[in-house]
Amino acid sequence: MADQTLKRSAKALDKKAEIFNALREALRIALPEGKNGLNDDGDDTDMKTIKEKVAAFQEKLKSEETLSKRDEYKKMIQQIDTYWDKLFADPISVHTATGEQLIQPQRTNNILERFFRDLKRKYRKKTGTISLTQV
Repeated sequence: MADQTLKRSAKALDKKAEIFNALREALRIALPEGKNGLNDDGDDTDMKTIKEKVAAFQEKLKSEETLSKRDEYKKMIQQIDTYWDKLFADPISVHTATGEQLIQPQRTNNILERFFRDLKRKYRKKTGTISLTQV
């Protein structure tokens, strides 16, 4: 309890978790209060609102002098800028037998990640093998 280095590290981790949670909140994906964890699809908030919240999140990071100078936050801002168009893509119009339908592109690769987690889980269960590096 008296270890000052540990206290500083814990405080720094708490700050990073707070910022990460703010990003998740802005993106409306895997919300901190959610119960789905990695299986979260995000919620159905409209894209314009999400875009505004992410822009506000970025501005907050850029405006806080202590954060904007740190490499990890510079990289976070750069990643958001790099994938901005993909994060906020317009819905795709698809013509079906029942008429035109709008499909919102996925903003994450959660569907593929779930598929591979499920595949690995089934293989482990079938073979009893913990490591799947050879597979």
